[in-house]
Amino acid sequence: MSSLTPTRLRLGLALAVAAAGGVCALYALGSLSDDLRKLERKTADLATLRRLAADHRGTQQALAPFEALTTKQPPSLTELAAKTLPGITPGFRQREGQGAANGWQARRVEVKVDAPPAALGAFLAAAGAARPPWRLVEIDLVAGVPGPDTVRVTLLLEALEKK
Repeated sequence: MSSLTPTRLRLGLALAVAAAGGVCALYALGSLSDDLRKLERKTADLATLRRLAADHRGTQQALAPFEALTTKQPPSLTELAAKTLPGITPGFRQREGQGAANGWQARRVEVKVDAPPAALGAFLAAAGAARPPWRLVEIDLVAGVPGPDTVRVTLLLEALEKK
């Protein structure tokens, strides 16, 4: 039997430490993929939260001028039509509305009218100058109906309102 010499003892100890290091390295490599998946998921979640925060800031900035208005209701289209389309009675129909942020709602109204183009332009200018303003979403024009100086028009107007 050979006796354990300090050199053999050191060599055996070094091999045991190297083997333990190798086992630890393999374990670390095995858990690294799980850690990387968690880190990637958290990074994606953070990017989503940043996008949501930016959208929220954009919404708040867009609503700020509306919040500053003294009235939160758009003016009556019937009254605007009476002022800008004298002698002409348009037809109005409420359309579906959509909720917006902070209690605001997008209200849509369909307007059908036969009018001269200049009068129609005055009506649209008055609607756009109102506070809160009416915004033209859609327009359908048929020229020459019912007469050569008029147009048959269907407008879809939208305004924000807060109740």
